[in-house]
Amino acid sequence: MIARESISDTDHSCTPTERKNARRYKLEYFGAAGMYAVLLLVSAAFIDRTPPGAGKVALALLPMIGMIAMCVALVRFVLRMDEFQRQYLVTSAAIAGLVTAIATMALGFLENAGAPRVSMTFVWPLTMIVFGACLLFMRRRYR
Repeated sequence: MIARESISDTDHSCTPTERKNARRYKLEYFGAAGMYAVLLLVSAAFIDRTPPGAGKVALALLPMIGMIAMCVALVRFVLRMDEFQRQYLVTSAAIAGLVTAIATMALGFLENAGAPRVSMTFVWPLTMIVFGACLLFMRRRYR
């Protein structure tokens, strides 16, 4: 099989299987993202009214069901890729992880110097933003 550099279902250089996998991933991922958003709203709406204890902990962690579903969708998508696409994606993810690690460590050290604390909930979005930038860089590299 010829390696393709794009995974978009609108890109005509993709094979029919790649387009099918991309569509399937988008359905799975955005369905999971919708579930995450709903569970986050439910959690936020009731967390302040819930007494301390196991129920409050469960309610606080409720959005994680959607987050885990998004991760499962991504892993399933990666497993359906050909070797070149997988290498391209995993390399981007590795670079994004390293950049995020450096950024979060720097923020931790800045907190020691008096900078305001940054919530850990910003680590995942930061990772995804850097990951997107890495994908763009990798795409230019393999043109």
